[in-house]
Amino acid sequence: MLDDFVARNLICDKIKRIRKDEFMKQIKKEPQAPRLPLALETVVLTSALAAQEKLIGLEINDDLWPEEKALGKEFSECRLTKVTMAAISEKTYFVDVIFDHCDFSNCQLSESTLRRVVFDHCRMTGADLSRCVLQDVVFLNCALDYSNFAFSSFKSCRFADCICTQSSFSEGKFTAFEIQRCKLDESEFFHS
Repeated sequence: MLDDFVARNLICDKIKRIRKDEFMKQIKKEPQAPRLPLALETVVLTSALAAQEKLIGLEINDDLWPEEKALGKEFSECRLTKVTMAAISEKTYFVDVIFDHCDFSNCQLSESTLRRVVFDHCRMTGADLSRCVLQDVVFLNCALDYSNFAFSSFKSCRFADCICTQSSFSEGKFTAFEIQRCKLDESEFFHS
């Protein structure tokens, strides 16, 4: 009788491990990297460039986005390094973009779409990314404290070594979402 009990428990434990391993494999799906062309056109941000609806195949370094609000812009196949993006606004479309050491503090990016995007060492304190669609997005070593991701959808996304203190992920939808070594003190995940 005791042997049957032990055998059943061992089988149950094995089934649980198999299910857990399958679940972890599903979660561990790697986000796709941005697809950038080998050569990007290096440009300086001007008002004329900022006024364009689509920015494609550009490299922008050490610059400040002009003061005009940039509502509904499209960034595709771009690399931005040390750019302050304060005027970027909602309903923006980012696909195949790398942001390196950029500043998005207090940006209003709600209802934006982000696909195959990397944020590396970016400052995003107080950024509003509510109601966004994020697919294959990676946040590495970013300051995301007080950021708002409420009602956003995350698919194959990773947050690694980020500060997300008092951020909101409430009502979020998560598929293959991973958080590694992040500070999440007082962050909200209500109904997620």
